[in-house]
Amino acid sequence: MSGCGRKHRAKHLTQKFLDASGWTCPSIGEQMAVCTESPQGQHVRVLLVPPPGGEDATVEAAMEERLVFIPGKFRKVIWLVVRDVVVVADGTTVTFKPSPEQLKQFFREYPSWKALLDVALDRVKDFRRSMEQQPRYAKPVTTTTSLLPVVAGPQLAVNTEETDELVGLNPNRNNIHHRVQLFYVEDDQGDEVDSSEEEEEEEEQEERTEATGEVGDAMV
Repeated sequence: MSGCGRKHRAKHLTQKFLDASGWTCPSIGEQMAVCTESPQGQHVRVLLVPPPGGEDATVEAAMEERLVFIPGKFRKVIWLVVRDVVVVADGTTVTFKPSPEQLKQFFREYPSWKALLDVALDRVKDFRRSMEQQPRYAKPVTTTTSLLPVVAGPQLAVNTEETDELVGLNPNRNNIHHRVQLFYVEDDQGDEVDSSEEEEEEEEQEERTEATGEVGDAMV
């Protein structure tokens, strides 16, 4: 759709919203609904309210929560928030959001609709209140990993005493760059090394003594 077409539809939607007589009641194939959440992208979750007729308990039980589509003409023109009353066509697409003045006239002419929408508004209010009272960590969150099946595998027993001893150790203890190799020499080997050094010193001293004697004989 061209930019002129989008502007024309947005202008028409705005005029219909501001005109008190621009909307009177849902048409054939349309339902009233209440937003339970703020829009997420091009969709919003609503509580569909069936048309009045029959017993009130049956109609209230037929209220259904559904995710519906928001057309592009609503973007940056008419904003949707929680507990807003909207008109949904075929249970799939938001077609209009009545203004407060239009809803006032609608409820005046159709009190049965007002009773049902009041029940839906109270239900959404109670639902939001219960969600806010829940701890943040207890709120259900749907993630990719939460949808995976849980597979039970063998569990290894862990010695608590060993784990307590490892708590205070350096976390880099297993890094090869931090390992220092220590070499120990036994006492017997140390004695052998000392004795061999003494023998070498005695041999050198004897050689020096013999060399000194030969030099003395030569001088005589």
